[in-house]
Amino acid sequence: GNRGEEYQGVGQPLSPGQWHDLAYRIPELCGVCLSEVGVVVRNLDGDLWSGSLRVDSLGRGGTPRFSYDFSQERHEYGAISQWTFLRGYWRLNDGAYHGSGSGISETYSGDIDWRDYTLTVQLTPLLGEHHNLNLRVQGARRSYAVGLAPDQQLTLYKNAQGYRPVASVPLAWEHGRSYKISVIAQGNCLTVQVGGETLLAWADEDSPYIHGQIGLSNFAGCHTRYEDVQIH
Repeated sequence: GNRGEEYQGVGQPLSPGQWHDLAYRIPELCGVCLSEVGVVVRNLDGDLWSGSLRVDSLGRGGTPRFSYDFSQERHEYGAISQWTFLRGYWRLNDGAYHGSGSGISETYSGDIDWRDYTLTVQLTPLLGEHHNLNLRVQGARRSYAVGLAPDQQLTLYKNAQGYRPVASVPLAWEHGRSYKISVIAQGNCLTVQVGGETLLAWADEDSPYIHGQIGLSNFAGCHTRYEDVQIH
């Protein structure tokens, strides 16, 4: 949808009166907006054709492998294309996605059915002490978050009707500097890396969230610049 490109699978002959299973594996793409999906039918016999085509079901699944390019997105409904938001002031500026607000500000993307994946976010803290990325988001009251926290900490939170810190390690971070944070989610285990170095690992033994969307968030009085989001 951002570049007007189309991708199709290899054609398959169709026989009248028979059901056929069609499948297409979406390649790994960068800076994309998947805007439409469907079935293309072509008549290769040269004669006029009339009839009907019945589609019984259409679904998608698998581990997501793509990235967002915020410079290609546009403002939509209080957030931007491909993203929704719960609260806060979310906008595009200088090719990045910015979030700020007087309370907990959150924005979401992706599919609630996503399970195991790695989420990598490049962010710059501009104001305040809480700058997060979210995963396994199941709405406003259930998710995990990882981010830069007060007292020079990297903190992992569980949002179970409210954010609660569950693990922290020291990290000397500063405003105006960009950080690349990755979270590997496998089952009930979360592993956090900063700049490619593993700093934190934690397993949720109490009603873990094993699927959900991705998100970005910060807390009251914070302003965060998000430059890049990748998921695979």
